[in-house]
Amino acid sequence: MVLSKIIVRSGLYNSLDEDTRSSLSIVPVSIHPQIDAFVLHERMLPTDKSWLAEDIRRSWGEFNRWYLEFLNKQRKQNPSCFVNRFGKNLYIRDSRFESLREFVLTGHEAKIYDICHRGVKAKTIIEESGCSEDEVGQILKRFIADRIVLQTEDYYLSLALRTRDELVMNLLLRDKL
Repeated sequence: MVLSKIIVRSGLYNSLDEDTRSSLSIVPVSIHPQIDAFVLHERMLPTDKSWLAEDIRRSWGEFNRWYLEFLNKQRKQNPSCFVNRFGKNLYIRDSRFESLREFVLTGHEAKIYDICHRGVKAKTIIEESGCSEDEVGQILKRFIADRIVLQTEDYYLSLALRTRDELVMNLLLRDKL
């Protein structure tokens, strides 16, 4: 059985005996553990809730409906598109359209999206990313279709705003260099 690091930190894992623990292998999750519960709402409780008492399941369902309604209302009142960095991965939360959209970019996608923050030409993206022209073209087409990158002539600009924390850290680091 393969487990994520999140499950390994859970009380259930800690209650297993040493032989059982050693028979399990651990795989890294694709996004930063601090946002797992935020991004994947179902991680708040196990998907199989059959072991819970009926009144607790009903209450959880009511809370979940209220929470999703609350998120939807917030999205409509304050549409936004932000990108957060988690190591080399990027998490984009976009509420500008009919529904909340979330993207987790890893590897070449994250690198290419990062380069697009400067509003650069495709040639520059290919050179700086180290990716082939075909791969860059395919990724940019997906980004444009998802409406997270704007193309004007041969320039590409990522639309998700960086968080204030990242911008401040970039300024501080730049001043120290």
